[in-house]
Amino acid sequence: MKLEEKMFLTIEDWKKSALNKVHFVKNTGITIHKFNYWIDKYSLLKTLENKVKSIEKSQFQEINYHYFFENLECKTIPKKVLELETLSGLKITIFEQCLV
Repeated sequence: MKLEEKMFLTIEDWKKSALNKVHFVKNTGITIHKFNYWIDKYSLLKTLENKVKSIEKSQFQEINYHYFFENLECKTIPKKVLELETLSGLKITIFEQCLV
């Protein structure tokens, strides 16, 4: 198990306990300064995870490109020229120009 995983589990154990930080770390052998460092790191990670989740739940909607191409009376469905996907899962697809 990596140190980060171990520390994050320790923080989660502390959150479940009724102890304050000072009393909790006495039982672990971790200094209060190191424990505060890992709490900050854990909090930052959780904040970033929550931001990613809120982006995933945002108002972005998939647009069915077939509908637009059919209404433009394209002779063929254009090919994908470029497709980008971000780490959060947002996909941006660019198609070649529609031949009418």
